[in-house]
Amino acid sequence: MGGGHNNSYPMIKGSAKGLYKAGVLEIAQLNCINLDAHTDYRPLEGRHSGNGFRYAEEDGFLQKYCVIGIHENYIPQNVWIDFVNNPFADCITYEDIFIHEKRSFMQAVAHALSFTEDNHCGIELDLDCIEQVLSSAATPSGLSTHHARQYITLTASACKAAYLHICEGATVLNDGSTDKSTGKLVSYLVSDFIKSIEEEA
Repeated sequence: MGGGHNNSYPMIKGSAKGLYKAGVLEIAQLNCINLDAHTDYRPLEGRHSGNGFRYAEEDGFLQKYCVIGIHENYIPQNVWIDFVNNPFADCITYEDIFIHEKRSFMQAVAHALSFTEDNHCGIELDLDCIEQVLSSAATPSGLSTHHARQYITLTASACKAAYLHICEGATVLNDGSTDKSTGKLVSYLVSDFIKSIEEEA
C-alpha cells in the first residue's frame, strides 16, 4: 500500500518469482488487472510510475494485462496503438463504461477477469481514479469509492489473486494537513480483499 505505481514492477516480479519457486507456477509470470485512470504502460525510457507494467512485460514477468477505467484524455497515441496491437493487453475506458454506456462497470470487471483467468493475477488499484480521494493526482471525473470496493471484492473472490497493490493514496497532503478519509478507505479496501479471499478458501 502507498507509494507510486512504479512499485507495480517489483510487486509483479517478486510475486511471480516467489510463486514459481514455491512450485505454484510453471513460469515466473503473472497476469494483472488494474483499476486506473492511466495505463502505466508508457515506453521504456527509464523506470518510473508511468511504465511499470511495460517493464514487467519486457522482462517476462507479466503475461496478460487488463486496465479498467482509463481516461481517453490520458492515453498517448503510441500507447493506444501498442494496446490495440498486443493480444496480451486489453483495456476498457472510463468513457465506454460511464459516458457511452457500452457496458456496465461490473461487466467491465467481469471482462477483465475473463481475460486474465488462465493464470494467477495481481490486483492493482490506483486511488487517483477515485473522484473523492484527495491524492495529489486525483481525477476531477472518476469512480466512486463504492466502485473501488466492488472491484476489490469481485476480483479477489473470482481470480487466483497473487497480490493486492493499492497506490497513490496520500494521507499527508502537500500543505502538511492530513486526510483521514483516504486511510479509512484503504482499510475498507484491504478488509474487503481479506474477506473475499477467506470466503473463497
